[in-house]
Amino acid sequence: MASASRRSTNGSYSSGNIMGECFCECGLRASLQVSNSIANPGRKYYACPIGRCRWFRWASPSNQRPSIQHSEVADDRSCDFNSNLKLFERVKKLHNDVVFIKLLALFQLFIFGLTFGLKQAYDKLYKLVCFNEMLLYKLI
Repeated sequence: MASASRRSTNGSYSSGNIMGECFCECGLRASLQVSNSIANPGRKYYACPIGRCRWFRWASPSNQRPSIQHSEVADDRSCDFNSNLKLFERVKKLHNDVVFIKLLALFQLFIFGLTFGLKQAYDKLYKLVCFNEMLLYKLI
């Protein structure tokens, strides 16, 4: 039933976000859409904006019973968790990049130390570290 709703949409719904920002499995901000299916006409849902991961979540409960409203809170927490997980993965990747750049700088110090002597190697390494930091900030 979810895939039928996903296929029969009329595009993004632009009047607001019911549950806050949600992110699909691709890490993209999920778009709020409206179903045109027979089973769920006019019902709002979130979906992957490019359809690559086929992520889907209803924006509002099918009826207003309290148990369904708790489900909506759980969906909201799921969206927050999904967002935090993507952020954690990005921070972890950036940390690994920093570690790699530091190891590269240490290797360069060793090579320059063998080639030019310690003072000249330190000066060259300082310039390279400044250049590497500049590149890293451009990546962020």
